[in-house]
Amino acid sequence: GKIYAYSIQKEPFIHADGDIYIYQKFKPESEKADLFVQNIEDGFSYYDIIFKQIRETFQYIPPELLESIEKNKKIISVNAGLLGGNDIAFFNCYTKEVFNFVDQNLSKIDKIDKGMFNTIFEQFLFMALAEKRDKKVSYQLKEVNHAFDGLADFTGLPNRTKYIHTVGIYKKINYIGNLLEHRLMID
Repeated sequence: GKIYAYSIQKEPFIHADGDIYIYQKFKPESEKADLFVQNIEDGFSYYDIIFKQIRETFQYIPPELLESIEKNKKIISVNAGLLGGNDIAFFNCYTKEVFNFVDQNLSKIDKIDKGMFNTIFEQFLFMALAEKRDKKVSYQLKEVNHAFDGLADFTGLPNRTKYIHTVGIYKKINYIGNLLEHRLMID
C-alpha cells in the first residue's frame, strides 16, 4: 500500500507511518529535500539475514542491490517510517522497480521471511537506487542504533522529545503501550 501511495504522487510529499508521532514541525530544509527519510540504517544485521534468503530463493534481484553491497561491503539502507521528498521522477522510478522486484518473485515470496522482505524492497532498494543515481538523502534523525534506543521516549514529550516512532520492537513492550495510551489521553 505504501509503495502504491508513493507511486501516485504528483507533488512533493512526506509519508509518515501510523506509529509515528510528531511534536515539532520539520525543518524547512527537510521539507525541501529531494529525498527525505527517517534515518540511515548502516550494517543492521537483520538485512543480512533476509537478503541471504532472497539470494538463495529469488529468480530476480535488482542489480542496484548487488552493486550497493559490492561497493559498501555491507547493506546500507534507510528507515522508511518517514519517507518522501521533492524528486517525483525518482519516486516513479523507485516504485516501478519495487513492483518489478516483487512481481518477478511472486511465486517465491512464501519461501522467505515475508515479514522482513519489506526492509529490502522498500528500504534497501530505496537507498541503493539513490546511491546509484547520486541522489542526496536527507535524514530526520542523524544517529539511530540497532536497538532504536530513544525512539519511543514518551516520558520526554513534549519538551525533550519531539519525534516518536514505535518501531516493531516497541509494539511488544506493554510499558510503551501504556505510555502511548497515557500520552494520547493527555493530548
